[in-house]
Amino acid sequence: MTITKKRLCAYGLLLVLAILLIGCEPSTSLSGDDTEHDTMNTINPTSFLLSITEIQSTTTYTITSSIFEENYVRISYPYIEMLNVKMQEKINSLIWQEIYGLFSWHSEWEEPVTLDIDYEIKFSSDRLLSMIFSGIGHVPGAPRPFWIFHTLNINVVNGEKIMLSDVINIDAYLIELLLSESIVYLNPDPSIKEAVREIISANDFLYHWIYSTDQIIFYFTHDSLGISITLPHVLGGYAILEINYDKLK
Repeated sequence: MTITKKRLCAYGLLLVLAILLIGCEPSTSLSGDDTEHDTMNTINPTSFLLSITEIQSTTTYTITSSIFEENYVRISYPYIEMLNVKMQEKINSLIWQEIYGLFSWHSEWEEPVTLDIDYEIKFSSDRLLSMIFSGIGHVPGAPRPFWIFHTLNINVVNGEKIMLSDVINIDAYLIELLLSESIVYLNPDPSIKEAVREIISANDFLYHWIYSTDQIIFYFTHDSLGISITLPHVLGGYAILEINYDKLK
């Protein structure tokens, strides 16, 4: 039986998502203090694919909104509370590091930079927490404001940040998929689609993604993988593409 590259890529993504979203109970409880090891059984990718849209976003932690305000900077972000205090601190520290990265660069400007950013939880479970940060900013002297779109994906079991390369191969097949008709554009404007296809088709696009995986902006929902592509300001600053998991079979 021949296993195609497409199917291998799909299995890789689905298997990791299955472990993160609905895997078996870890060897250490989320309510305990020992979280260094997490032994999980594997799950059949096909059965996961059939059930993914039925996954309930149940969690053993709570999410409350917090706001950071300093001068002309306002950023809302989630604060996680769970029984495992050590993991709670680790996850909240990771979130804060991302928040700090969104505004710390403004200190190089003599005049205040304006930032107004809100967050949205795209998916939450006892395995995975996926969120986006979006808003608007303005740099002193700039003729127009700029758009902000950032994401953070967290493995709730170990408190580590998830990179796209952790769940899918960054290769020519991915580029082919992004250029296919399987992609859903959240903004259906034809000019957006044309600009995205031109950017993705550039010779150095794949090279940049392979060697800058930490800069790829993506998120998870219950049925899709979302990816952000940077665009010129006149086109909105970025485009969001979503790949339904069933297209990866």
